[in-house]
Amino acid sequence: MNKHVKADLMLLLATVFWGMTFVTVKDAMNYSGTFSFLFMRFFLGALVVFPFAFKSFKYFNRRTLVDGTILGILVFAGFALQTAGLRETSSTRSAFITGLSVVLVPVISFIMYRTKIDIFKIIGIVLSAGGLFLMFSPENGPLNRGDVLTVLCAFTFALIIVLIQRFSKRGNVLLLVFMQITIVAFISLVLMFATKDMQIKFSGNLALDLVFTSVFATAGALVLQYKYQQQTSEARAAIIYTLEPLFASIFAFIIFRERLASAGLLGGAMIFLGMLLSEFGE
Repeated sequence: MNKHVKADLMLLLATVFWGMTFVTVKDAMNYSGTFSFLFMRFFLGALVVFPFAFKSFKYFNRRTLVDGTILGILVFAGFALQTAGLRETSSTRSAFITGLSVVLVPVISFIMYRTKIDIFKIIGIVLSAGGLFLMFSPENGPLNRGDVLTVLCAFTFALIIVLIQRFSKRGNVLLLVFMQITIVAFISLVLMFATKDMQIKFSGNLALDLVFTSVFATAGALVLQYKYQQQTSEARAAIIYTLEPLFASIFAFIIFRERLASAGLLGGAMIFLGMLLSEFGE
């Protein structure tokens, strides 16, 4: 098999894993609190990533500590908002709203670093904003607290993407990934005890949700991403990643029988098209 084709397939597999997390996390919220689930997910993820990151510890320095801490705090905030949001909104809506982070990246990059926003990105932003409006039409149910939390999650993930593009140029990427996961686990543990968010109903479903999100969607997907993304073009990788909300909606339909009304389907299509246009502008 051509190595470029193999790389694309491996990145597609990682994207499938990420799409599936919207369903598994929503299911896990039936058995666990937000912070307790995040702690278990990222603690297990850190254990899996550690062997891959071990050799990179020789590159650890003060800059890595600062960058990793900043990213870890933001990653925690993003996943906490997304996980809490999934308690009150559907997996499909959560996935498409989270996907807005792709079109928000150029906006945040412009605000922080005055980078240029081309016409493709502008059209992508307008399309996605219109799609978000349709997502919240009466036909699909009104805007709820979970949707608001997920919109904040999208902004947080967009900020993370902008900072990673800067930080990865001056530090070891695998070490930064390990630090992010570890810090998320630590903050989740602290808040789990501080808020007494320790309601855990151990079950087979929760165990499967934890194994999938920590081993496959966190550690496994990141390893696939960092190993194979360098073997394909950035444009191809970016387009593959935009498929995440589509996979999420497929899994949500299969497992939860979630359906978007016609306005929601059109809104999702507009957000997806906006994501693609934003990437074509690269």
